[in-house]
Amino acid sequence: MKRVLEKSKIGNKNSKTEKVQNKKEKREKSIHGITLVSLVVTIVVLIILAGISLNLTLGENGLFTMAKKAKENIELAQIEEQTRMNELYDELEQGGYYESPEIGELEGTIDDLNETIKNLEEQLESEKQAKQGLQDNIQELNGQISTLQGQVNQQKTEIEEKQTRINELTSQVEEDKTNIAEKEKQIEDLNRQVAQGETNLQAKQEQIDELTKQVAQKQADIQNKEEQINGLKSEKSELEQQVAANEATIQEKQSQINSLNEQIKTKDTQIANQEQQITQLNSSKTQLETQVNSLKTQLAQSQKELKDLKEKEVSVNMVNVGDATIPVPKGFYYVGGTKASGVVISDDARDENKYANQTDVPAGVTYNTNGTVNTESSALKGNQFVWIPVELNNYKKTKWTKDDGTEFLEAAGTATWEKQTSGLELTQIKKYGGFYIGRYEAGTSQITLSTNVDFGAGHITTDSKDDNFSIRDGLGHTVTKGKITCKAGEIPYYHADYFTALELCNSMYNNSNYVQSGLITGTMWDTMLNFIAENNRDITESYWGNYTNNDKVKYTTGQGRFSLVTLNGNNTGSNEAFTKADNQYHLAIRTTASTENAKKKNLYDIAGNLWEWTQEVACLNSGTVSYMFRGGSFDCIYSTRPTCYRAFNVSNGSYINLGFRPVLYIR
Repeated sequence: MKRVLEKSKIGNKNSKTEKVQNKKEKREKSIHGITLVSLVVTIVVLIILAGISLNLTLGENGLFTMAKKAKENIELAQIEEQTRMNELYDELEQGGYYESPEIGELEGTIDDLNETIKNLEEQLESEKQAKQGLQDNIQELNGQISTLQGQVNQQKTEIEEKQTRINELTSQVEEDKTNIAEKEKQIEDLNRQVAQGETNLQAKQEQIDELTKQVAQKQADIQNKEEQINGLKSEKSELEQQVAANEATIQEKQSQINSLNEQIKTKDTQIANQEQQITQLNSSKTQLETQVNSLKTQLAQSQKELKDLKEKEVSVNMVNVGDATIPVPKGFYYVGGTKASGVVISDDARDENKYANQTDVPAGVTYNTNGTVNTESSALKGNQFVWIPVELNNYKKTKWTKDDGTEFLEAAGTATWEKQTSGLELTQIKKYGGFYIGRYEAGTSQITLSTNVDFGAGHITTDSKDDNFSIRDGLGHTVTKGKITCKAGEIPYYHADYFTALELCNSMYNNSNYVQSGLITGTMWDTMLNFIAENNRDITESYWGNYTNNDKVKYTTGQGRFSLVTLNGNNTGSNEAFTKADNQYHLAIRTTASTENAKKKNLYDIAGNLWEWTQEVACLNSGTVSYMFRGGSFDCIYSTRPTCYRAFNVSNGSYINLGFRPVLYIR
C-alpha cells in the first residue's frame, strides 16, 4: 500500500500546478463562506477603520494605500486557500483522498509479519510431519518386535517340548539298559546252570535264547532312542540359536525406538518454540492491525470531512447577501430579499437576481383578465422558498399564550402537543444555520387526481371530509400526473388529509441530488413565526390574513381568484368555482398571494386562507393519534384563531379548509 501511495503522490505532483489555476477558475464562483478570506477581510477592515480614525490622508499609511494592501492580501489568501483546496480535491478524485505513509509503513510491517508467520507455520508443519514420520517408524519397529517376540516365545515353547521329549527318551534308555542288565544276568545264571549239567537243559536253553533275543531288541530300541535324542538336541540347539538371534534383533530395534523417542522429544521442543514464536508474532500483528484500523478510522473521518466539503461545494452556493452569507442549493437561484427581511430563492434560473438586495420581494406575478396567472409575462417563474435563519440553540418549540395566560390550543384541557424536536431539520440547521420554507401554500396547477377532481370547480361536501382529494393508499385515489407547486396565483390544495400533505411534500423534489423536500414541522412553524413577528400582536392577533372577519386586508380586482364557501356546520358545506377576485372581502378560499397585504417577511398566507398541516403530533388524552395544523383559515376569526394557534385532527381528516406548505432541505 505504501508503494502505491508514493507512486500516486509522485504522479500527482507534476499535474497539481497545472490543475490549480483551472480548478481555481471553476470553483471560485461557487466557494464562499466563512473561510480564511473572511478572516483576512475582517482584520483588514479593522486596520482600515483604525487608519481612518488616525489618518485620512493619501500618504504612505493613508486609506487608499491600505485598501490596496488589503486587496493584495485578499488575493494572496484566495490563491493559497484555493491551491490547498484543489490539492485536496485532486486526492479526493483519485480515490486516495489523503496520502498516509504511516499506514503504508505499518501495513508493510504487517505484510512482513504475515510472511514470517507463514514461513514459521510451514516449518512447523514440516516438523510435525517429521515427528509423525518418527512415530510411524516407532510403530513399525514395535510391530516387528512384537512379531519377533512371538517367534521367540514359540521357539522357546518348542525348545521346552524337545527337552521334555529328550528327558523322556533318556529315561526310557536308562530303563532299557537296566532291563538289559537284568536279562544278561539271567542269561549268565542259565548258562552256568547248563554248564553244570543241571536238569531241564533244553528248557533253560530256550530261556537263554529268548532272553538273548529280548536283549538284542532292547539294544536296538536304545540305539533308536539315542538317535532321536541326538536329533532333538540338534533341533533344540538350532532353536536356541534362533532365539538368541531374535532377541538380539529385538534389543537392536528397541535401541532404535529409544533413539527415535529422543528425536521426538527434540521435535516437540522445536515445535513448542515455533508455536510460541507464531503466537508472539500474531500478537504483534494484532496490535499493529489495531493501530492501523485506528489510523484508518481517523483517515476515513478526514476523508469524509473532505468529501462532505466537496459535496457541499457541489450542492451549495454560498451567496453573499448584504452582510450575510446564505446557502443556496444547486438548481436554485437567489431572487431577492435580505437575511432580515427573508431571502427568496427559486428553482428557475430566469428568476435569478430579479429583486437582488431588495428588502421587499413582491410575488412577481402578472394576471390575465380572468384572474388566472399569465406565466409568460410574470416576473417570477419558479417555485419559491424563503430562508429562515436560526441558530441550533434557539431552534425550539414555542408555547403561545393569550393575555390571560391560557394557551392558543384547541381543547387545551383534553389534548397536548408534542414538545420534542428531532429529525432532518436539526442536521440542516446545525450545518447551515437555518432552513427554507415554502413561500406560498402548496399549489395545484400541475396536479391531476385519478378521480378527475378539478380544484377550480365548485364542490359540495356532504360529510366532514372529502376522500376524493386524498391520495392515501387503500382509497383508490392516486396522483396520476404532476406535483405540487409553490408559486403565486395558484389554487391551493384544499381538502387535504395529513398523509396526502406528507406524501406530496416529500415527492416534490424526489429526483434531486441536491435538495430534499418535506412537510413543515411544528418547530419550523414556531421558528418561522418568531422570525416574521415585528411585535407579539402579529402572531397572537393575525389581522393581516384571510380571515372571516378581516376587512383590514385590501384586495385588488383581477389579482388572483377566490371560491365562495357556504358552511353548513362544522367544516362542512360547499364551495363555488373559482372566479376573478374583486376588491371586496368574501368568505372564500383565495389563490396564493392574492394580496401583498397578506405577506410578512416575504412569506404569503401564513395567517388565514387555509389551515396548514404540520408533522407535529397531537397527543390526545383518549390516545387517538392526530396531527397539528396551524395558521387559521378563511372561516376563522383572527383574534381567536391566529397564526400561532394549534388545532388538530385525525390523519384522514380532509376538511374544506385544510391545506399545507412544503419545506426544503439541502442534502
